[in-house]
Amino acid sequence: MQELYDRWSSAYFESIEQSTVKSIKASWAYCSKIYDMKVVDVRARHIKSCINDGSRVVNGVERYASPSFKQRIKSTFNSLLNYAVEYDIVDRNYAETVSLGLDNSREVTKSRKSHMCYTEEEMKLMWDSVDIVPYVDLVLIQCYSGWRPQEIGRIKLEDCDIEKWTFKGGMKTEAGVERTVPIHSRIRDLVKRRYDEAVSMKSKYLFNCNEGRGPFLNYDKYRDRFLKIIERL
Repeated sequence: MQELYDRWSSAYFESIEQSTVKSIKASWAYCSKIYDMKVVDVRARHIKSCINDGSRVVNGVERYASPSFKQRIKSTFNSLLNYAVEYDIVDRNYAETVSLGLDNSREVTKSRKSHMCYTEEEMKLMWDSVDIVPYVDLVLIQCYSGWRPQEIGRIKLEDCDIEKWTFKGGMKTEAGVERTVPIHSRIRDLVKRRYDEAVSMKSKYLFNCNEGRGPFLNYDKYRDRFLKIIERL
């Protein structure tokens, strides 16, 4: 696992902000108990143990992860094991099956602000910026389809039907896994452009990133680009 982390992070850290790099490094420090495990042997129970029971020493004091930081640890495992799946090291990402529990999710929810809808002015600004600001098209596609950030990057090219105008994907809940979503007429041109790009790149994924190493658009890469959109607009 440590070797996998080293290989993944050496490429991944080149494409994200330093603040995110620091956060990922801190989260990995809680996972020392699985550093020497073989990747193929890691299961959900090992990941959950790192999240709930893992600790690290800061200024001589042993610390355990706060409820909000447990989310970061799980996100790190998600990205790490997505990388392992992408390179055929394993055929399943067990981090996706890990639940942080009701008590933890309540604590995290309390610390979060409520979701806010885009205003009509903000939507117009994004539409006007499609050919100017990178990845604005993905945000618009989300608005008209409902894909979560971590879901949109995992949609496979073969699961996008540009004749029937549907795409299939999803995760997290039983009802949400492998769901078919109609491609709204307003975003069909945006999806078709991404489709053609994926074909030309010979990528197995519908949505890809063109910067950094590897085209796979995971959650952290999406988040980094989303924050840049906010800053630009």
